[in-house]
Amino acid sequence: MNLRYLPFLLLLCFLLPACGGKQDAGNDNDSIAVVDSDSLSIDTIETDLYVDIPPKKADELFDDFVYAFMRNKKFQHSRIEFPLKNMVEGENQPISQYQWRHNPLYSDRELFMTVSTSKKAAQVSKDTSLNYVAVLEINPQTKAVKQYDFNRINSEWKLTEINNSEVSEIAEGNADFLDFYCKFSTDKDFQQQHIASQIDVSIRDEEMGEDIVGTIDAAQWTDFAPQLPTDEVMVVRYGKDFKKSNQRIVNLAAPSGDAGITMTFNKKGSDWMLCGYEN
Repeated sequence: MNLRYLPFLLLLCFLLPACGGKQDAGNDNDSIAVVDSDSLSIDTIETDLYVDIPPKKADELFDDFVYAFMRNKKFQHSRIEFPLKNMVEGENQPISQYQWRHNPLYSDRELFMTVSTSKKAAQVSKDTSLNYVAVLEINPQTKAVKQYDFNRINSEWKLTEINNSEVSEIAEGNADFLDFYCKFSTDKDFQQQHIASQIDVSIRDEEMGEDIVGTIDAAQWTDFAPQLPTDEVMVVRYGKDFKKSNQRIVNLAAPSGDAGITMTFNKKGSDWMLCGYEN
């Protein structure tokens, strides 16, 4: 070897590891940086290690899609139509991709609620032709509503709009019942006044390990009445099938899939009445 080149070779040995170290550091950062236009701070969206991005087939059912949407920050960001339409007091205040913050919806709540018009309609969540679902965040005390509209577009579920309003302004013919339910869940006297004279019940007796099926009268309701959420309730509404029905089936369940309670209400005249209860 010609000794004239030795200094250059030594210098090259020092430079190569330094260059390689910078390149590796850049590749390790698998995240999307989002700038908050208000605070100018950076919120890094990272994939939840415990929830994989779902396969394409998961878009067939909203429940499969929303599981990942609620828990995987990066996936959620990819399934929002930005700028996101955000209606506040009738005015659109769009949310940009830089302003969005991860929203767990009902995945961090003890219970969420579904409302259906019949037992058959309660199975609509398994309908692969479903193209619209609304998730409503309702404060029963103030009757304020934040509604998240999801539409399946080109075979992919996406959050397309947020609408901030009041219960009385909910579309698709469901405002009347949800207005009633807010009072039913927060006012014990009002609740007792809206119990049918006979209630069909199916109650699990944990001590006996069996189901008790039969009827109770209105005076016995206080012995069986569950503790309903009074500060906030998350409602998942599948499709738009509420306009002509005088029945509502309310199911309260945990996001984990644990068994919950089911209440059946029928409208008699102008009043909704509790007619059935299962737990």
